[in-house]
Amino acid sequence: MPLNLELLKRVVRTHTDAFGVPNWKAVKNDYEASAEIKVERGKDYYRIWWSRNGEPMENTQQFVRRLQRKMEIKGDETARIEALRKQGYNIHIWTEDGRVYAQNRAALPTGGTGAVAVAGNTVKIALVSDTHIGSKFTAWDALRRFYQIAYARGVRTFLHAGDMTDGFYKNRDSSFFEQDAHGFQEQLDMVVKNYPKMDGVITKFITGNHDVQHLYNGGADIGRTIASIRPDMEYLGHNFAEVWLNEKVSIGLYHPTDGSAYAISQKTQKIIDGPGKKSKIIAVGHYHKMSYIFYKNIWGITMPSFQKQTGFMRDNGLESVVGGIILTVQFGSDGEIASVSPEFIHFPEEE
Repeated sequence: MPLNLELLKRVVRTHTDAFGVPNWKAVKNDYEASAEIKVERGKDYYRIWWSRNGEPMENTQQFVRRLQRKMEIKGDETARIEALRKQGYNIHIWTEDGRVYAQNRAALPTGGTGAVAVAGNTVKIALVSDTHIGSKFTAWDALRRFYQIAYARGVRTFLHAGDMTDGFYKNRDSSFFEQDAHGFQEQLDMVVKNYPKMDGVITKFITGNHDVQHLYNGGADIGRTIASIRPDMEYLGHNFAEVWLNEKVSIGLYHPTDGSAYAISQKTQKIIDGPGKKSKIIAVGHYHKMSYIFYKNIWGITMPSFQKQTGFMRDNGLESVVGGIILTVQFGSDGEIASVSPEFIHFPEEE
């Protein structure tokens, strides 16, 4: 039975709230007569996709744009999502592996202030990302060395930009064989036991697309659970958080879900170009690359990782840069940024 796109558009329009976020549960209930629409339910989310013979019927981005036109949604849908996320809601719509995903969870904590190393008008913190704990390719030695180096330089606050764990993608057959900890419990135990822990140090972190697979597969929020066991690790939410350095300056932590671009800084630049007000410094995980740009008065850092190149990356022509960032921010007398100095601590032997 062919998928009736016009009917689907009408159903989605009927069950879309004022912010342009569809209620996929209601969509599914009203459209369940179709044999080709699939909805997967988790504890706090729904995933929906449409296909014929297992293949996407059309470019999903085109489909979303056509839905927006049909529904007469003005402006970019992501602006509404960003506004809600700023209020503490983990609402996100994205495309991955030829599917459209929609997530609308209950309120999650957003970023907040924390104890940072302050000397006069200077703040020094460390940035890490994509440790993928549970993967055989986690660069444990480099991660521990980075924490030691940053600690010796006075850093006491570390910000992690997502993919703390490797999760498990059911549609990637090789994932199981590239892991040394399988499933929620084993990966949780590995984080709790082995993630660097030092006197006076706090790690504030968000979760990413790999972490959230635990939620999809079993309804378990690994970020929330880690923070409940390790008091030195503070969970800020999924995919995005804002951490304030003073009353005027914050760092935005982002973990997108799309693929890499040829130009290393392009994805970070597109986030800056996107709608909504941005933090004055942003750290973007997910891509396992390293770049630093100053664009539209925003300092943008594309984050390296602490995962060596996996078989999946090798097969898809993707590199993985291993290292972390020590970030020094100086403020003027007005509290605004006077200078930003990122120092890339590289571990090429781990790549």
